[in-house]
Amino acid sequence: MKIQNISFDDEVKKLSGIVTHIIHVAHDNRGVSAIFRLKREKSKFQAVAEFGTINSHPRIGDIWELAGEHKTDEKYGSQFSVFHAKKVNPSSSTPLPIMLDYLAYNTNFVGIDTYWASKLKKKFRDSLFDGLNKADVHTLISDKKLKMPKIKAQSLIDGWRKNTYEDRLVDFLSSNKLPTSLSGNIIHYLGYNAIELITDNPYLLCLLMPVESVSKTWKKLDKIITKNFNIASNNKKRAVSFVESVLYNAFDVNGHMALPIEHVQSALKDVDIKLDLDKLNRDTGPFKTLHVNKKNNTVQILGHHVIEKTISSLLNKRLYFNSGKVLDRVDDFISSYIENNNIQLNPEQNIAIVNALTKNLSVIHGKAFTGKSTVVNAIIDNMLKHNERFWLISPSFSNEANSLSGGVHAESIHRFISKAHKRNLKQLLSNSVVIIDEAQSIDMLTLYKLLKVVPINSKVCFIGDKYKLSPIGPGNFFTQISTIQNNVITELVKKYSIEENNEFSHLNALLFSQGTVSNLDINHFEIETHAVVSIYDIPDRDHATLSNITANIWFEVDQLRKHSTQIICTSNPVRELINTQIQQVKYHKQDFDKIKVEDKEFYLGDAVIFNKADQYLGVSNGTMGVVNEVFKSPQLFGGRECLLSVEIEGNAIALTKSDIENINLSYAITAYKIQGHRFKNTIILVDNHFLINRSWLYTVINSTEQSLIFIGDRASLTASFNEIDTDLQRYFGTPITLVGEQ
Repeated sequence: MKIQNISFDDEVKKLSGIVTHIIHVAHDNRGVSAIFRLKREKSKFQAVAEFGTINSHPRIGDIWELAGEHKTDEKYGSQFSVFHAKKVNPSSSTPLPIMLDYLAYNTNFVGIDTYWASKLKKKFRDSLFDGLNKADVHTLISDKKLKMPKIKAQSLIDGWRKNTYEDRLVDFLSSNKLPTSLSGNIIHYLGYNAIELITDNPYLLCLLMPVESVSKTWKKLDKIITKNFNIASNNKKRAVSFVESVLYNAFDVNGHMALPIEHVQSALKDVDIKLDLDKLNRDTGPFKTLHVNKKNNTVQILGHHVIEKTISSLLNKRLYFNSGKVLDRVDDFISSYIENNNIQLNPEQNIAIVNALTKNLSVIHGKAFTGKSTVVNAIIDNMLKHNERFWLISPSFSNEANSLSGGVHAESIHRFISKAHKRNLKQLLSNSVVIIDEAQSIDMLTLYKLLKVVPINSKVCFIGDKYKLSPIGPGNFFTQISTIQNNVITELVKKYSIEENNEFSHLNALLFSQGTVSNLDINHFEIETHAVVSIYDIPDRDHATLSNITANIWFEVDQLRKHSTQIICTSNPVRELINTQIQQVKYHKQDFDKIKVEDKEFYLGDAVIFNKADQYLGVSNGTMGVVNEVFKSPQLFGGRECLLSVEIEGNAIALTKSDIENINLSYAITAYKIQGHRFKNTIILVDNHFLINRSWLYTVINSTEQSLIFIGDRASLTASFNEIDTDLQRYFGTPITLVGEQ
């Protein structure tokens, strides 16, 4: 990149100026390196700061001092090679031209350009820094020569105040060996007395830091704090912060909304920290974060306690609300539905339908093939017949929509929540029925958001199977509520074996047998036999061998089964190996459009899955789709620069670079991603039998419609049929209660 040449002497030069462009920044274990442009009066030059010469990220509008030498690069022209660089704060000794550029380029001064900077120069002259330190909005707008509008004056004063305080805060953080990159976050959450608050309790920073591992982050920060703030090992603030880290770790890793007190006490003992948990509820400080539940002896983050209480409150408000639905009309509909569809409903199904259509809250739960789909069909049929509004929600777009009345399409929970505000403005959710299918997949945070957007005069019906895997997110709402004795909760118990393949029925029976399963009567896999259930029996092998075998079998059977075979495994490393192998073979020497983002590569036609929920796109964690277009050049959709498009249940969704970072190939997926999906054929890889238990097997087996192939050690698979899922009931603090529990 050619820039204006500047002449230098050979000796080391010291320069100062304003950063106007960031060309490149890199971070790794060596620190920071950067290439940026610095403006010094009327000259601009390109500075190259290698690792070890710069200690922080340069930002546009900052003042920097550089020491280095001029060099000429054959490709990029004149450059300034930095020996040492540091950001400096504006002061009364800052040259006036730099102060003017500081006002014009710094992004905190919205609306202040070179024109207004020059007018401020005329007013304050060489005392610009001191003048802005003393100025207020009234002073600026009342100056007849300046004639500054109030909105610009306010922007200038607010920006000056923020910059001045942030500079003080950065100096404070730097002097205490704390990450200066947190300064913006700290001011946003703690305000302009952040330094005093952090001095009083430096552990407040732990909750403001971006974390991948809560425990590692706390340990790293604790080392810095105990050294620089003279904190005693048994300081209460330190102890409380440690407990927070334990609870957040349990929340992030295992989905617990709380932990038993003895677990927390054990963790405290392991690190030799003392804390009287019984006194936590008496704390009255401004940053109280923990709550002890006396009834079930658990401790939890106060925010999680509030979420649980709010969910119970919102559920009970629905029980109090009278819908006014005429029961006789519902009974008449059920009679005609039975006659028109030539089916027989059992008493539990009858009650479930009546509850869903007459009560503002209802729950229907049962194992696979107990007639849940029949109940959903009946509810939808009633709504269509009477021209009443309803919403069918599933944890993902892919559900059993085609088997439902009228081919009704289901929305993901996140799309429903993201569109709820606009729909409520149009009264589209009022007096409707909201059916949540596969409700066992809903975590507590999503449930909280859902209940907040559904009007109280609408009916909410949860339908699911508590024996399937727990949600990906925290909590286990459906397992909790399905154990409550209340007339709005119906358990379907009669199995309709006509709906279930006999081979699958046999496997399900083994999963719920009281005795020990010692033998699996499953056919050996043969490509020619088309067996409903089979196993490719192979002794324990390394992941690479298992991946090769799985990919080869997938290629053999997927074409035979008309491209409808899904691979399911337990671990992400194996999943990644299989996906890479399949993609490489599938597109080898094929001229398909493709795109590479960071270390991910996607071809036109690739099967993909979202690994993170996104309300803007309306997708849940686990939503699956196919790459249907790779744009030759970036396209603008809704002001977003998009690189490719993914088709999800007939809808094309354009993705930006950051969106693409949240998708993976989905030829193989883990069992936690199949919640809400049904596949015609599956290959189940027994890659880590330590992670496979009854609920895992129950979930994957009952996600299959036609055929499945196990790949792995038969003995290990047999042992897995006897493993009980210890994660089925996650810890919670405040149990869900319903009015009039029986």
